[in-house]
Amino acid sequence: MTTTSGDGRCPRLRKFHSATVQVIDLERAIDFYCNTLGFEPCDREHPPDVIPLQSDGIPLLLSQVDHPAPKHIGAHILLAIETHNIVKMMAALKAKGVQFLDDEPREFLGALLVDFRDPTGNVLRLVQPRRLRILERPEPDQLPRLYLKERDIDILIKLFHYRVLSSQQIHRLLFAPDTPGGATYGKLKGGQRRLRQLWLHGYVLRDEVPTKISAGKLPLIYTLDHKGVRLLADRLKLEPREVAKRSNPKLVGASSPFLSHLQRTNDIRIDITQATQQLGWKIVQWVDDYDLHRGYDKVSLSINPKDPESKKRQVAIIPDGYFWLQADTRHFHHFIECDLRNLPAEYTEPGRKDWARRVRAYIEYYRSGMYHRRYHAGKSLRILTVTTSEARLMTLKEITERVAGKFKQRFLYTTFERLTPETALTGEIWKVAGRDGLDSLIW
Repeated sequence: MTTTSGDGRCPRLRKFHSATVQVIDLERAIDFYCNTLGFEPCDREHPPDVIPLQSDGIPLLLSQVDHPAPKHIGAHILLAIETHNIVKMMAALKAKGVQFLDDEPREFLGALLVDFRDPTGNVLRLVQPRRLRILERPEPDQLPRLYLKERDIDILIKLFHYRVLSSQQIHRLLFAPDTPGGATYGKLKGGQRRLRQLWLHGYVLRDEVPTKISAGKLPLIYTLDHKGVRLLADRLKLEPREVAKRSNPKLVGASSPFLSHLQRTNDIRIDITQATQQLGWKIVQWVDDYDLHRGYDKVSLSINPKDPESKKRQVAIIPDGYFWLQADTRHFHHFIECDLRNLPAEYTEPGRKDWARRVRAYIEYYRSGMYHRRYHAGKSLRILTVTTSEARLMTLKEITERVAGKFKQRFLYTTFERLTPETALTGEIWKVAGRDGLDSLIW
């Protein structure tokens, strides 16, 4: 991150990008840092003589060199500092007498790098990460004029409800063709222009999807920025801090597993919402994981369900979503589980956090009456799980059939591949625990 100084004349550096430890024997260094200290290698693209290690702070890189630098120079550890504009920063630092080791930045795995020395002789590195051109806003006096339209407000409201959306998800929600098979290119480009305008003017914040560099260009992700928070707080008659809590700008910088799960959960919600609209039905209420985390019930489960005298443990009931669907005169209540294989299916040791325990927790929640008191839903409840593959689906279904008893048919399973707006509610894509074949959700 680069900022300007108080007088606006010179950019300043604020964010370390990485630390590189230069080593002579790479295998020995890996053994020390991984087996002795406990770091783990990162699963991402890297040259053969560089090993990135997972770190809760700045990334740590092991880099093999032919000869160590003299100890008095102190260049065994190379600190890299991030900048949004490496050319501008070089010019500013040269004007202050900083000596660079190269005349021009060099490209490395899509990023731009250049090295320089501090007064003691330590080597530091400037890094401009890949694709920052689309993530850097121009100066305020260079912004194009923006006239907010109702569609812009719709984008902000969707970001408030979904918290984080990719450009593709926003296109599905607001810029899809009016008729099936209709033209999409014009609406897609129009949506991209509006998103860019909202980002340039500070209404939304955008970032790259966290991924391996080798994965190539992926859709940008969006959340509300400060101006969008203030506008929506006024429009929705809410406190700005409440709006900001739901769509915190820090969300786009969250960990990759968290964002992946939130985005796939949003995919499920979009599919079900659009299916409801196509059929002329109504979602009376949708509660997402954010609100479910703010207030939840707990059930008491035996640590070992096979032992009548086993101690009990409190287990929180926090699904990934809840929705109440009205289909003509009928009402249906559902919990959503977005399964990305992050939860173990079943441990041999009882009482640990796995899918079997989650199924038992839902059953106890239903039996205890706590579900009925919270949701006022009568006997209507089904737990819908969308997972990654047919093999994973069958594993979860078999566990459910073994531990759920007479409640097993309340658990339904499908895959992300099968779930679409056309199939979500009336397509035969759901496998019901205790049954063979495929069923529709609403018939």
